[in-house]
Amino acid sequence: MKDSLFMNGGPGFNTMSMVSLILPLLAIFYKRKLWHNSFLALASCILLLIFTSLLSSGNIEFDAQAVYTINTISSLIQPPLMLLFLTYFTNQEQVKKMMRFTVLILLITGTLILTRGDIQDVATPVVLGLGLLLVNIYSFYFFIQQIKASVTLRAETGKAFIISGVVFAYSSYSFIFIVSCLLNSTNIQDLFMLFEISTFIFSLLVMVGIILNKPLPEIKPVKNPESGIKEWEGFSRSN
Repeated sequence: MKDSLFMNGGPGFNTMSMVSLILPLLAIFYKRKLWHNSFLALASCILLLIFTSLLSSGNIEFDAQAVYTINTISSLIQPPLMLLFLTYFTNQEQVKKMMRFTVLILLITGTLILTRGDIQDVATPVVLGLGLLLVNIYSFYFFIQQIKASVTLRAETGKAFIISGVVFAYSSYSFIFIVSCLLNSTNIQDLFMLFEISTFIFSLLVMVGIILNKPLPEIKPVKNPESGIKEWEGFSRSN
């Protein structure tokens, strides 16, 4: 598990789980959402997972050190990409700025780790764990919001499916991270199976959510032409 740095599928990554990752990509293209920065981040995260999984499983041949370096970069980049995607679930500019600032800090820290080989093995799990924690915090917050909205606004049902997939997958990924990296579990096969199942369910929920997702119609305030006229006319006459 540590050789694959956890977020890359590894040699046990099931073909069905890997193929399922193509489904949300197809949904993004079908719904023409690739132009949206958030969905571009999601597509990049999925493509990165597919590539590193093929790499770790030996379907793409690379030098062992190159595979380790690519997997390290992938593990550090995936949580920031998911955080960028999660900005799609808020209209509050202050929250978006805070999330983007968090992404910037994670990327800068990750870059410093990659340039310092002497601390890479120790620092990578710390930054990865922090990234997973932030994804879980934000996704769970948005999950509660979207579930509430889906009860009253049917147009928000798609978002509820998407964020449900993110919450389920990253909760499972965090559990795997804790068991493998912090508790040093040797039960690698079961952890890989959990990773595969989580990824498969994530792919299905996100695909369904993207297809169902419809943007809410923009509500423009209706100005009453008679509003305030009488009061203004009375004021004008008195002056």
